[in-house]
Parts: sequence; structure tokens; C-alpha cells
Amino acid sequence: MAQVQISRQQLFAEGVLHQFLSVESDTAIAQVIRTMSETRSSFALVLRAGQLVGIFTERDVVRAIARGSLQPTEAIATVMVSPVITLAETDLDDLLAVLQIFRQRKIRHLPILGSQGEVLGVMTPNSIRNLLQPSDLLKFRQVSDVMVSRVVSALPSTSVADLAHQMTQHRVSCVVIVPTLPQLPDAPEKQAAKSGLTDGSQGDVAPLGIVTEQDLVRLQADGLNLAQTYAGEVMSTPLLQTSPQQSLWSAYQQMQENQIRRLVVVGSRGELVGILTQTSVVHMLDPLELCEVIRALQSTVTQKNDALHQEIRRRQALTDALASSESLLREAQALTHMGSWELDVATQTVTWSTEVFHVFGLDPTQPAPTLAENEQQYHPEDRPRLRRILSKAITTGQPFRFQARIIRPDGSIRHIEARGRARQSSEGTVTKLFGTAQDITDQKQLEQLLRSQVQQQRLLASMTQRIRQSLDLDAILSTTVHEVRQFFQVDRVLIGQFGEDWRCGIVVESVESGRSPMLGASIAPEPGEDWLKFYVRGHAKAIDCLERGKLSPEAIAYWRQFQVQAALTVGLLQGDRLWGLLSVQQCHQPRTWERAEIDLIQQLASQVGIAIQQSELYRQLQYANQELAYLATHDQLTRVANRRYLDDYLQQEWNRAAREGTPLSLVLCDVDYFKQYNDTHGHLAGDECLMEIATAIGRALHRPADFVARYGGEEFAIVLPNTNRLGAVRVVQRIQKELRNLTGLPPSPVTRTPSSLSFGIVSVIPSSLSSPLKLLDQADRALYRAKAQGRDRYCMD
Repeated sequence: MAQVQISRQQLFAEGVLHQFLSVESDTAIAQVIRTMSETRSSFALVLRAGQLVGIFTERDVVRAIARGSLQPTEAIATVMVSPVITLAETDLDDLLAVLQIFRQRKIRHLPILGSQGEVLGVMTPNSIRNLLQPSDLLKFRQVSDVMVSRVVSALPSTSVADLAHQMTQHRVSCVVIVPTLPQLPDAPEKQAAKSGLTDGSQGDVAPLGIVTEQDLVRLQADGLNLAQTYAGEVMSTPLLQTSPQQSLWSAYQQMQENQIRRLVVVGSRGELVGILTQTSVVHMLDPLELCEVIRALQSTVTQKNDALHQEIRRRQALTDALASSESLLREAQALTHMGSWELDVATQTVTWSTEVFHVFGLDPTQPAPTLAENEQQYHPEDRPRLRRILSKAITTGQPFRFQARIIRPDGSIRHIEARGRARQSSEGTVTKLFGTAQDITDQKQLEQLLRSQVQQQRLLASMTQRIRQSLDLDAILSTTVHEVRQFFQVDRVLIGQFGEDWRCGIVVESVESGRSPMLGASIAPEPGEDWLKFYVRGHAKAIDCLERGKLSPEAIAYWRQFQVQAALTVGLLQGDRLWGLLSVQQCHQPRTWERAEIDLIQQLASQVGIAIQQSELYRQLQYANQELAYLATHDQLTRVANRRYLDDYLQQEWNRAAREGTPLSLVLCDVDYFKQYNDTHGHLAGDECLMEIATAIGRALHRPADFVARYGGEEFAIVLPNTNRLGAVRVVQRIQKELRNLTGLPPSPVTRTPSSLSFGIVSVIPSSLSSPLKLLDQADRALYRAKAQGRDRYCMD
């Protein structure tokens, strides 16, 4: 069988759940079920003396309910499943083999055990799916390919105890609740006697809700009488649905966004036709099909590379031809299919071809944006360079070429390459700029992918097995000194890092119990610079006996206070720079260092040096990722959330409020007379005013869930979860109070008082009849009324 190339370390780190619920074997069943409900865990591992002896899942709860054999006060050991199917951590070599275990054994939880039998984690279909992220395969398949067509359904009047019986009988994890049961063509009379439960794969009925194993665990934990509790009272509604024609990738994303395990599949008339679960998605990942997709993707990359080289050669040929062509022909050939643009310098109007609209993610049927509007579509960090390049081209008439990042309306960042030339009047004045714009995001991503592959290969080739288990520098150094001391059987191993004065500070140490520790101490540099060149060249300094080591009296006295009698020291290089020292020390007696020991410590020092360098690169990458994440979600001027973040957060809180039936308030506010403020005090003062107002709004929000974002220009949006209309008004009043205290800013040129805000307030309990977009529209209308009534006030919709 072919293998999916995922290392054991990656499979263990990303495909295994390391946070899981475990209980002792004598724990009461009621307590286990309650804990599973509170933690939303689908299983609990049962331990005795630290060893795995059984497992208890949501399905086990349902089976016990159906049999009526659940005794809450009994120990979990009486109902757990034992023995448990497990996998040793050392056998995590092939993900496809793991998938076969899930399929053949028909399990949903696979504990991973260490060498001593301890539980290291648990693999589930969800964790495997998150690891694989098989977007290409899922995009090529439809929901109808893997959905379960025969769905167990029941009436809202069915008791929860009967639902548990049906789940157990049909070996399913959920029951769909329908208003009427479909009539089976073979025996309608017999069907009517089935307590309102039947196979829901036939008939033309629309689903009302769903009851899952997790719901039964929660209800059992709440202590309800399941025989007197009915499906209509506890079912989850409204349902999250999908269609048979939808791609598996879209359905997968829907389950991820809503953190659910299954989707109900409905037809064009809303009728129930099937159900899609996480397990069915994972079972779809057939090993042979995966290999075919991998080979197809590799072939696609090769084809794109060939096409890219052909395009480069073609453009070079066009460039050579342009040098000898007439001016008009050069202009026409310069406007390639990549997309053309033209800027009228006098009117500042921009003309785009259809391809440029596509590059910027805009509708080609709409007018092209103005130069100022187009500038706002560039990444904030690239806008100053764009202005300088255009200004120079208009002034000098010289051709230009640059690469920059743009931000599409959907928030995605793309890379473009723009080329341009100037068209001059008979007087030599530049009247127009024209050129091409090309989306080079794929090239950038390919370059980044190649760089990442090179770094990964270099890391795997340079680090030893134990060192490359972690990119954390402290963990790497601690592992190194511990393993070296164990291997050499010495009294102390330490690593020191050089400071600016070349004093070597001890940063990590492994020392025998009873010996004086050196952690935190510092070692003075030797006289001259020969010692520095010695270590930079990779040499090791072996001292068999302290008194015969050609050391200064001061150095001998220093080492004696730490009982050192013999030492083997080598430099740690970070690239070409001497980062620190690795020293192996014998304290109880002198020691003659063997040639093999010296060679080994030099090789290990080389590995540690590479690990240090890789750790520094990893730290820089983490910092860069944090910065990118912040830039993607926050407004750079006011430091509050941006529009993209607002849309995500509002949708999230809308969904939460819809599920919980709680009120959600939205406030849109606009700075009064801000244009006059800018015209009077200047844009720098206007920027400072926006920053101070954003800070004042933040001070008025007292709850962690309260959220402020810059909605656009001088507008701000405030999301207030679990807040009714009166609560929203109180928040607005606190904001108004904070604004009146902003006396350090120039006053409004219209009112001669500190800048004020007009507010539009709307408060609803979300339902399927509305949406976040309608909520924004209502708040905007309320804001418009507030401004129309004189500003510095609030209106409610």
C-alpha cells in the first residue's frame, strides 16, 4: 500500500488529541456522564493505576439508556468497553494504516499508548480530517457520494428513551425529528404501531430538528426522566442543512465553522434525503484515491512550472520585438491579456480592462474606481511606495515596474506586478500613464513553498533525532545537556551563551546531585583573541587535568570552586558567529578524553548550533505570523478591529444568540462634522481625533465580549452580545460621557465643543427571519435619523 508522507512527529503532534477526558475506574457513572456533558467530550478513557482499562463513549450511554440498565451510582468499570483497541506511538508511521484500523474495527476513538503503556493521546475521525485537510479531493466530490441515505426519524412526541432505543437498534448516532412519518409502501398498518419511529429514507417530509448521542448524554447528566421527556422539547433547531449537489469541501467548511459533527441533507423542496457525518467523510478518504490525488497535484505543479517558463520566454521575445517596433505598436503589444489600465493625470480618472477588475476582485460591470479609491485597495504598507512611483513617473516620464500587495473586498491579500509608461504631450508634459497589472500570487506562493521545503530539508538533515523533536530553544538545550551527561557519564554538562563583552553566561546545566551548580554564573573570556578563533574553527579544548591544562591561576581558582578536574569544551556556532560554549566536565577525578569522545562532542555541537539557528528563525517566523494576523484583523490607525473582523465577529455572535435565544445589540456611530474637522485642523489632527475617539469607546465597554471596530472612514461599529435595548442605551451614554472629557483635542469647528458622535442603535433576538446584514442596515437607518435630527444623539430602530 502507498503511504501518505506525514512524519511520525507531525502525525503525533497534529493528528492526535492531547487534551482528553480520563476518569478512574471507580468513578460513579453519573459523575462521568455529567463531566462528559460539561466538557462536550464524546468519550472518557477509564484508568486504573495510570493504565488504560476501558473506554466509555456517547454511544455506550445511549445503549445503556435503551436497555434501561443505567445505574448512576455504580462504578464506570461496570459499563465501560474493555479491552480497548489501541495503537502504540511507535507504530504511527503511516496515516493510511491508521485509517484502515478505523474502518475495519468500526471505531471512532483510538487511544495512542507510550512505551510504558501510558495514554499519550487519542485519534478520532475529526482529528484525522483536520490533519489531512484534503481540500482538492473534497472539492471534486459531492455530498451525495458519501451521505447516508437511510435516516432514522421520529415524531416530536417520541420520548427520549425511545430515541435511545432506536439509536441502539439501528447503530446510529442521531435521530432526525420530522412532523409526520413517511408511509412505507409495503406495510403502512404495521408501521403505525412502531411508537412513531420509522426509517426516514423514504417519503417527502421536511426535517424539524435533530437529537444526537451528545444530547442524550447532556439530558442524562441533567437527571431528567427520559421516558417522560419528548423529542420536540429537546431537539436542536433550526437545523444546519446541506444539499446532495453541494461539494464535500463546502460541507466540511460548514461543519468546521459551526463546530458540529453532522449535517442534515435536504432536497430541492426541503425534504429529508440523507445525513452527512464526520465519520463518513473520513471513510471517503480511500488510500488509493488519496494517492491518485497526490499524483495529480504533483503533475499540476509540474505543468504550471513548465507553463511559467514558457510564459517567461514568450515575454522576453515580446520585449525584444518591442525594441524595434513603432510607438503605437509597442503600446498595443504592452497591453497583454494580463490586464491593462490607464490613468488620466489631469482628471485623476482610471480606466481598467476586464482582467484588472478580476485581479482586484471587483465587478467589471461597475465603473472603475478613482485613483484615490484604487490606492485604498493596496496594502497600507505598500501605499507610500505606490505614491512615490506614480509621482516620479508623472514628473520624469520614465517607465516603471513594481510589485505590491492588494486587499480584495473579501479581505484576501493578493500579490500583483504592475508595469507602466508615460504618454507625453507635444510640450513634453505627461498627460497619461498606461500599463499592465498581473496577479502573481501563485508565483509568490510557489516561491514561498520552495523556500519552506528547503528549510525543512535543511532542518531534517541537520538535527539529530532527539534534538529535532522540538523547535523550542530551551527544550533543545535542556535535552542536549541531559543526554550528553548520561552518555559521557560525567558530573556536569553546561551550555553558556556569550554576551556583548564575551562573558559566557551559563543558561542551562545538568549536574550530578551534590555538586555546586553553575546555572546563572558567567565565565570571563580568556586573554587575547586566539581562543575565539580556536572555537570558531570548530576545535575542541580537552583538559585532562585542571592543573596541567595551561590555564591562568585566576582560571584555575575559578574552576576549583565548582570542583572541576577535567573538561571538554567546544564552541556552538550560529552560522559563522560564535554563539556560546558546550562544556562536558568531570568533577570527582581527572579524565583522559578519547579521540572518539572529542569527535562526538564536535559533531553534537554542530547539530546544536544548527538547532540554535533554526530556533531563532522559528521565533522570527512566529513573530511575523502574529504581526500578519494582527494586520489582517485590526485597523492600523485606531488599533481597533477592522471591517473584516467585524463581519466575522458579528456573524459569530449572531449564531450564538440565535442558539441561546438571547438579545444582540448593534450600535453604529459616526463622528459629527468630521469633514469640517479635517478641513480645519488637517488630516493629522483628524487621525488623532479618530484614535482618541476609538480609545474613549473602548473605555466605555466594560465586558470582555463587547466589541468595537472601525466600520469605515469616521464610522465605528459596536457589537454588544446578550444586551437588550436598555443596556445598549446605557453603553451609548457612557461613550457620550467619555467623549465630553476629550478636552485635549481641538474642538469641532462647527459646535466649538469636543467632537461628538451620532448613534444608531438596534437590538434584536436573532432568528432565521433576519441576518447580520439586515441588522447593519437597521442600525445604519437609525444612525441616519440621529444625524438628521441634529447630531450628537442616538436613535433606535
